Amino acid sequence: MFNQVIKLKSNNFTLLVLYLQNDSTKKIKYALQKKIQESPSFFKNAPIILNISQLSCKIDWNSIKYIIQSLKLKIVGFIKCKNEKLNETVLDSGVPIFFKTNKLTNAVHIQKKKKTIDVKSSLFFKNKIIKKPIRSGQQIYSSNSNIIIINNVNEGSEILSNGNIHIYGKLKGKALAGIQGNTQCYIFCTELFAELISICGQFLLLDQIPSDLIGKSVQCYIKNGAIKLLKV
Repeated sequence: MFNQVIKLKSNNFTLLVLYLQNDSTKKIKYALQKKIQESPSFFKNAPIILNISQLSCKIDWNSIKYIIQSLKLKIVGFIKCKNEKLNETVLDSGVPIFFKTNKLTNAVHIQKKKKTIDVKSSLFFKNKIIKKPIRSGQQIYSSNSNIIIINNVNEGSEILSNGNIHIYGKLKGKALAGIQGNTQCYIFCTELFAELISICGQFLLLDQIPSDLIGKSVQCYIKNGAIKLLKV
């Protein structure tokens, strides 16, 4: 009977990971404000995970929490650090521990993520082909294949792959390639309007995409640790 009322299921989610690397509340507030100004609509009410491993136990945690929440970011958890006193302080404030898992490494990180990948192994992904449009709220995920979509990817949807992503249509949602650290991946689309594009943890928001590339056929790739966009 109870199983007909509720259901618990695991799922994959794209979450921002905010690395707090300085104890100064003023510096944290300023840095967050500058980041949010790059794309206000994207960050408004965005759920985030906090990485507090670089903070000391002497920080004013309540002030930091207030700053983050006042900027309309929603703290859904934090990554446990080695300082147990700091862990207890954060837990006591009502923020749950978010244990590191493989799913977390798929998240979009604000900080650069370094990982060495065998180039040869990245060349032999299978292809997952989808011909239907991707609706808002829908997520397409594959850890072991390229994703090829022969249709539009609408706003509010997500495409996640450890391989390449090909979109033969309008890309208005989010596309994340190389989600397990594969720096050799590409994202191709015939009409670029993406809310977010990400490869190996590096990302660009719509407001950061050059205006002359909006609506154009574009390939995205990593070069020198940053995402590059090239009209095709």
